[in-house]
Amino acid sequence: MNSVRKNKLGNDFIFTVAAPLGLGSLIYIGFRSKTLLMFKFIEALGISSSIEFVRVQLQDVPLPKWVLYSLPDGCWTLAFTSFVLQNTDKKLTTWLVFPIAMSIGAEIGQWAKLIPGTFDITDLLFCIAGVGLSFLFNKKHNPQLS
Repeated sequence: MNSVRKNKLGNDFIFTVAAPLGLGSLIYIGFRSKTLLMFKFIEALGISSSIEFVRVQLQDVPLPKWVLYSLPDGCWTLAFTSFVLQNTDKKLTTWLVFPIAMSIGAEIGQWAKLIPGTFDITDLLFCIAGVGLSFLFNKKHNPQLS
């Protein structure tokens, strides 16, 4: 891979994978309930005091419910789908089943009462948007998307 192509892919990775994961993680760490399982992992890693510092800094930031509860789903879907599109060998593969099934499929499964959880149309729309934006942003990496 030439250095220009490699650098461009690196920039795209930052924009479509790392940044959405970072934003979704910040929302979870900074604003979501500390009863979530992830906080047990944070405690096990010994970084609870650092996370608590972040939470205190963000405690007065008002966020709409869609940002707190639906945007992280869309960010995760965008990141996972982009990662697959950027790291498969220029063809659409069965790997795409994973991010799509785990996001859109999970919401539909909740709606159909096949999967535990609460169906939310906003979550579903953000997951669909995450897949769509990923395909749009990654067209240059995967000619089959054009």
